[in-house]
Amino acid sequence: MPSEFWWLWTCSLMICLGSNIGSFLALYLTVVQNRSAVYAGLMVSLFGLGKSAGSIVGGICTDRVGRRATVTFALTSNAISTAALAIANDTWPIALSTFLVGMTGTAAGPPIMALIGDITSPELRSRAYSLLYWGWNMALGIAAPSAGLLATSGYGWIFFCDIAITLTCMAVLAIRLKSMDTYRAPHSDSRDQVTGKGGDSLASAVRNRRFISVLILALVLNMLLQQGWSTLPIHMEHQNFDASEYGIAIAVNGISIFLLQIPVSRWLEQANRATVLSIGMMLSGAGFGLTAYSDSLIFYAITVLIWSMGEILYAPAALAEVADLSPEHSHGRYQGLYTLSSSAAVFLGPLIGGVVLENYGSGALWGACAAIALLGTAGHRALKNPQTAALSSDPLA
Repeated sequence: MPSEFWWLWTCSLMICLGSNIGSFLALYLTVVQNRSAVYAGLMVSLFGLGKSAGSIVGGICTDRVGRRATVTFALTSNAISTAALAIANDTWPIALSTFLVGMTGTAAGPPIMALIGDITSPELRSRAYSLLYWGWNMALGIAAPSAGLLATSGYGWIFFCDIAITLTCMAVLAIRLKSMDTYRAPHSDSRDQVTGKGGDSLASAVRNRRFISVLILALVLNMLLQQGWSTLPIHMEHQNFDASEYGIAIAVNGISIFLLQIPVSRWLEQANRATVLSIGMMLSGAGFGLTAYSDSLIFYAITVLIWSMGEILYAPAALAEVADLSPEHSHGRYQGLYTLSSSAAVFLGPLIGGVVLENYGSGALWGACAAIALLGTAGHRALKNPQTAALSSDPLA
């Protein structure tokens, strides 16, 4: 891996470690600000809306303004917004600060992802994104309990540490990206940006049929994975398993990613991308499908391991596929749209899964997961077909 990659990797981990506001926002508002649960829920939703907006704004700015300028401005703005949220006491200042914290934090993602696509060759991208995905999960696993310990001494410490880490990463990236960010966006007028003519716009990415196909399939996979955090605990509770037993089963997900992501990343360098995506989709569907037959904690743990293997294969391969499909001048927009699809999955997956579980039962839910994953596997196999591959860079007119 290029040395520049490890700077980006380290800063990405640090940014994850300093991104605890969203996780503890509801508790902060109800415990410290004495707000109602309804208001806290609205603010969490507003935080999510900000993240969705940030993925698009960050992607466009990455390509139009530059990687370095976007990431440094986003991180600086995030630190300022976090400080504003910490001192805000009134309804509307809290709401505005919450939205900006979500937006600016997510806006830093597309330029970092685009830079990784810029500095890595196609054959190294799967491994690069695999290492990044592993690092994210490791950082998130450390961040939540660490922030929980800080909260026992006061929620102000969470804000302080998040701001300090964010500004440190901003300074490091601002210095290191002087030599790393050699990309310069081609000139195009504002009319092109709105109409999408000339291929230098968000609309040009939306018209890329192969990219949209990959985006939809990734959305489906991420919606399936959300069942592990939303409907699976409800299903296990219905089967008379308590919260601690669910905790043991779902812990297999984090442990498997920590132990297996790095060894698997070396295989990803050599494997056919479409095959990896197909296998990842198939394993995810198989794991959730087998959940319908689980009757012991060990069986549940095995099913979690199976769909976790699907996640380990699919997530970095999908990121690398998006980087390969995006033109050099549009890496940011493509990565921004992919980030947006992941955010949409967090919203749609639990919602649809909960409706199916409530109205049709667990058998229908897990059977649907397996069937949808089978269709997704067929979709990736179809994209592997040479005739279908001709769509890869030809946007619809």
